[in-house]
Amino acid sequence: MTDSVDFPLRVAQQLRATKTISKSCCEEFDRLPLATRVAYVRAMNFLGCESLSIPADGPTAIPEMQRIRASKLMLLKIGLDSDEPRWSSWVLSQLLQAVIDTPSGRVSDLFHALFEILGEHSTALNEVVANFIKVCTVKCFTEYRDSYNASEFEWMMECIMTHSTPAQAYLAMLAVPPKLMQPRHVVAILKALTKTRYWTEAVAALADDLLDNEQEIAKESDK
Repeated sequence: MTDSVDFPLRVAQQLRATKTISKSCCEEFDRLPLATRVAYVRAMNFLGCESLSIPADGPTAIPEMQRIRASKLMLLKIGLDSDEPRWSSWVLSQLLQAVIDTPSGRVSDLFHALFEILGEHSTALNEVVANFIKVCTVKCFTEYRDSYNASEFEWMMECIMTHSTPAQAYLAMLAVPPKLMQPRHVVAILKALTKTRYWTEAVAALADDLLDNEQEIAKESDK
């Protein structure tokens, strides 16, 4: 395993253990291949390596997998692998800006990363986690509308149909555009949220989504 692949894994291990990264980790990052530094430098700045500069040259497009991994590191920093993430509106704004500023970056990178972390760690759907999911989704939609509209969510709906934690289902309920919500998706989300305090909210929200979807289908049929 090359350093460029192994490095993000070791950063993730540090973050899960202490929520911080060491000075030596920041120094090591500066010696990695240029393409790797371009992919992760904004995330590393967010994690605490503020002295790292953004390379002036290098690739102008970063593979989606690396962008998602970088987003996951930032989510680990604020504790989304636990039931008590620590964040503020300012911190979330900085995180989103780092995601978008990465070459080829889009809000779907963050949604991918968040969905994966919520599943990998079975993060509880408590008030703190639900509030983060809601605020994050609203900021993506309102502040980065073009990026949100260009995002694909079919992958999330496929995952919901096989298995999802309550937190993942809540994310899908809020993030997925109404036009993609089919009855089978609604059933899967409601099943995941049945024993949570968010059941009533889900029923109301998803009923609206289905209504919007039916109206959109009717409009297309009339054309």
